[in-house]
Amino acid sequence: MTKSPIEFDGYRPGAVGDIVRLHATYYADNWGFGPDFEASCALGFGEILRDYREGRDRLGFAYANGRAVGSCQVDGRPGAEAGVENAARLRFVIVDPALAGQGIGRKLIADAVDWIDAAGYDHSWLTTFDGLGAARYLYEAVGFTLTRTYTASSYGRPLPEQRFDRVR
Repeated sequence: MTKSPIEFDGYRPGAVGDIVRLHATYYADNWGFGPDFEASCALGFGEILRDYREGRDRLGFAYANGRAVGSCQVDGRPGAEAGVENAARLRFVIVDPALAGQGIGRKLIADAVDWIDAAGYDHSWLTTFDGLGAARYLYEAVGFTLTRTYTASSYGRPLPEQRFDRVR
């Protein structure tokens, strides 16, 4: 990938497709996930985009060379599995592996958390799975703590899934 300045912005046409592709290829290459995972990403991100409401949700992307190369979304839809009132969920956090280590993920997550606090959410949360150490480090650096570990077969095989929570 050609070195290009990184721009941080909201939604631009094509961004969701870029991020779904990043998720699908990264998790296929590194974890063996298949088409069911890609479909889940496309459906989940499509729901966020379809139901998007200014002030409740936030669409955060990093762009380079005209493509989305990073993502950190805030999903504030009510009843989004949080189990608490006034909560927002971080979703679709990823950075193109070719750009890892440049602080893109750190900025995306920090900007999302700042937005969550400014929007007045008392609680934020995310789900992931064990084995994504760099991501876990970034989550913990902004105040998320591991609150639950469980085995789930969300992506075709049992994985040690995790939930992280942050209370303002």
